[in-house]
Amino acid sequence: MSQNRQRWLRHAILFLPFAFLTLWIASLPLPLPYVLVPHRSYLAFGRRAADNNRGALFSEAGRRDTFLVLPDQLVALPRDRKAFTDTVGAHMSLLPDSPVFGPVIADMAETPGRACGFRIISSRKPSAEELEAIREAAGVRRVELKIIGEDDFSPVQAATRKLDSFSGTIGAELLLSPEAAHAEHLSVLFSGTDKYVFSAPGADLPPDRVLSITMDRKRTVGIIVSAVMPGGRILKQELSFESEIERKPELLLVSDNTSPTVLDSLYTVKRLSPASAGGVDLSAFELIVLDGIPLSAIRGKMESGLLAAIRNRSGSLLFVADSPDFGIEGANPSLEEILPVTLLPRSLKNLPDMAILVLLDISGSMFGDKLSLAKVTGLELFRNLKPEDLVGLMLFSDSNEWIYRFERNSGLKPALPLEPITARGGTELGPVLREGIEALSRESYPEKHIVIISDGVSKPDDFVAIAADAASRGITISAMGIGKDANRNLLSSIASRAKGRYYSVESADSIPALMFEDRTSVARPPFARGRIPIIALDGSKSGEVSGMAQYTARPGALVVFANESGDPFFASREYGNRASLFFASDIHGSMTKDFFSVPRALSGFKSRLDSLFTTSPLELSVAEMYGMAEVIIRGDRMIQPRIVFSKNGSPEIEAKFRRSPSGLWAATAALPESGEWHARIVDRGTVVSGFSMMANHGFSGQRTVDAKALHSFRTPFFALLPRPELWLLFFFAASLASSLVLRKFAANPVGRRLP
Repeated sequence: MSQNRQRWLRHAILFLPFAFLTLWIASLPLPLPYVLVPHRSYLAFGRRAADNNRGALFSEAGRRDTFLVLPDQLVALPRDRKAFTDTVGAHMSLLPDSPVFGPVIADMAETPGRACGFRIISSRKPSAEELEAIREAAGVRRVELKIIGEDDFSPVQAATRKLDSFSGTIGAELLLSPEAAHAEHLSVLFSGTDKYVFSAPGADLPPDRVLSITMDRKRTVGIIVSAVMPGGRILKQELSFESEIERKPELLLVSDNTSPTVLDSLYTVKRLSPASAGGVDLSAFELIVLDGIPLSAIRGKMESGLLAAIRNRSGSLLFVADSPDFGIEGANPSLEEILPVTLLPRSLKNLPDMAILVLLDISGSMFGDKLSLAKVTGLELFRNLKPEDLVGLMLFSDSNEWIYRFERNSGLKPALPLEPITARGGTELGPVLREGIEALSRESYPEKHIVIISDGVSKPDDFVAIAADAASRGITISAMGIGKDANRNLLSSIASRAKGRYYSVESADSIPALMFEDRTSVARPPFARGRIPIIALDGSKSGEVSGMAQYTARPGALVVFANESGDPFFASREYGNRASLFFASDIHGSMTKDFFSVPRALSGFKSRLDSLFTTSPLELSVAEMYGMAEVIIRGDRMIQPRIVFSKNGSPEIEAKFRRSPSGLWAATAALPESGEWHARIVDRGTVVSGFSMMANHGFSGQRTVDAKALHSFRTPFFALLPRPELWLLFFFAASLASSLVLRKFAANPVGRRLP
């Protein structure tokens, strides 16, 4: 060996360990042949393709980290062949019409470093956008893409239709496949009719193979394309198209009441019962009206759909409170959070001062747990009074005993005198009521109220006359029925005749809410009856109603109409260009006939609702092709638009628009299920427009950009292992090797021939 070659080899051997050390310090991945590195496999198939290619699916059995791709999740497949087959079969019905890559991309981005490669086996070619997302999620890791089970030939390669919000769909165009031109007979027929668009040999097709279709004004139009090929093979393809866009905004009314509403005269209304509302895509409606439905009854899919409408800015909500059953605080915390009102009357500090007398039953029938519950009830009542309230406390059985004779609540400690009290004697409610009414009537406070805490077991008396006497003196009476066996008839009769309320107290847990509700409802019931004037924003009177809920407006809420006390009659809370609204009476006219008959009132009500609907004209075209739908819109003032597709029972699909030099915006998305989808166009967090479209599958044509992207996609031979610490093994191995070689060189210095 020459001296130069020996010198070069010596330097190379010395340099090699430092090279490996540098690669480790730089944290560079290690390139390895793909067969040597761990990888994950994804089976992305449509339902029909999976059924036709079970062999291709089951050939993956036995591999590690293999997943079946569903629209919103990945299903891990076991390595055992039988378990693998059973798992795939169990999930076959959950597969979409067309495979999706969203769950694959998300999993690739989150997969830990031990997976150095990915294998995607699909029955659909990914689009250019999906390929780019796959590359980005994989990073330096290897991706192998295998397409199997596809049928490149279908009678129609692509379909396009143009829509606008004024004239509806301007027809549709079908691009027939080159093979269709060789059909012995080709027919394009409107389904359910004998009306043909085309019926002739395939050779008679136009040179560009494009058929233009003018559609009738129906909600959807079906097209059947049949081709009789040489040899007798028949190919058939069924398509559905939307034929026009509704000119009026669509409003969903959820109600058990079938009588007409004021909304029916103003908008296009779709009615659903509360039981069926959870089974529809709520994002397809710009305004959802919940007509008199108690908040506590809104649960499950319906509740989540309403919250999503506000969160995603897809629609507005109008809550109609036409009875006292609408709800109290805590009935449905999630929905209460978005309401423009709080479900409590005005706060205690805003209520007038009150003189209140508590009559506590300590008779023998209250022995044991009843008396304990009665004491707790009395104590909670004191806690829910204002410090300035004047309080009287009288114990009664067959005799009466005053504990407090109308003292300010701020200095009282009722727990001390109540603790040693025991049950005794019979019950005479009549005399104690008469004495209490007489004593309370002498007080000068504007509000006077009596609370009876008893099981209602009493000697007979003329309670009708007693209640009438209290009402004539401006004294209201409420009753707390203690225990499950309380005499509800007696106590509720006294309360209703004296313009108070009856409450059933069966456990200590419910007492605080009942006490607060009673204290606030005395001055103002949650649902008022009578002739109630309604005032507009400018202070002008806008008719009257005969009943309305009385709640408190949230800070920042817009109160369009209110009563004379300032309680919101029609209020809204803004969420971008959407809103949560509250109407405090009925929309059928039983209590609001006079209000809606006032032109200014009806105009103000309608104007607020009109502002919730998208009014910008919609001009767009929708093109469907191999596995993809492309939406093109014109929007000169848009900044970063995106489109969201939704369909009940399917995950939402979102895609970003790309702007072309001509000023048009285009977005593509793979819709996994055929049928009707609702699309909403969002720009800067605001829904600017929406429309419905029918999705079809079975096209064979591809966008040029997708075909080029797939053609340029190459699977590298090497995988880059993201484990830079492995370079240290090469460093130590190279160091050991260099030491051995250099020793040999030392034993044979330069100029001496090595044997």
